[in-house]
Amino acid sequence: MATARLAWQGLGDRITFTAGDFFESVPAADIHVLSVIQHDRWT
Repeated sequence: MATARLAWQGLGDRITFTAGDFFESVPAADIHVLSVIQHDRWT
């Protein structure tokens, strides 16, 4: 849904959504937005 909305606004070629592991390295970018981070209890 977000991808379609961004494409409709002409931003589809400027934004990439990437799922990944919070503890792994992230690809190089101008900005990173972390959203919907699920916390797990480590105890």
